[in-house]
Amino acid sequence: MQFQSLFFTLFAATQVASQGCKSMAGGVVSNCGNNKDAFVIQNIKLMGKTTRGSELTVKLDGILRETVTKGAKVTIKVKRRGRTLLNVNRDICDLLTERKIGYTCPVKAQKVSKTHKIKIPGYIPPGEYETEVTGINSNNRRIFKVNVKTTF
Repeated sequence: MQFQSLFFTLFAATQVASQGCKSMAGGVVSNCGNNKDAFVIQNIKLMGKTTRGSELTVKLDGILRETVTKGAKVTIKVKRRGRTLLNVNRDICDLLTERKIGYTCPVKAQKVSKTHKIKIPGYIPPGEYETEVTGINSNNRRIFKVNVKTTF
């Protein structure tokens, strides 16, 4: 589940040519959120290599404009060669607790500046991966949408 952690931390999918997405982190991450989202991502920075078996440091800066409560969900969809490999829905509050990210629910509206280290598993098969990560609050309001494209 370290693989999930990588993408969750990025808030935590496909570096898409989707309209409205803003390229970040050297083009690996696209912020596909909008000004109605509860979390406004200001910057995502990746430090280290995005290679199998390496350690990656992710720095995330933004503004959470509304409280995230129990029942908020994150959907992580990972594709390779157009085939869905992972399609997971998880409670954000559970993930924050499990991954020891430094926040517990409810997460109050606030400025967010978080750095988190992630070990990328060495067993990920080589290839290009497209991932879409979307957070939805318990009131069905979108928190964020991020796309990531990476090659291992």
